[in-house]
Amino acid sequence: RYDYVCESVVSDLARPMRDECRDLEVVTIDSGHWMAQEKPFEVNAYLANWLVRRVPSSWPVAVG
Repeated sequence: RYDYVCESVVSDLARPMRDECRDLEVVTIDSGHWMAQEKPFEVNAYLANWLVRRVPSSWPVAVG
């Protein structure tokens, strides 16, 4: 949301990615440019959630 280095929330900078990526999901995190360092829990939670839903074989499954 607050990345002024690579602003993609209100500008058209991300339009090609939105147009070409069929599995793209857009999530806005309240952070600046260094999102992974500023909000690691939120970033990793969204990435893990996407992987579990879209590529379930990539996530370990408990054997019981």
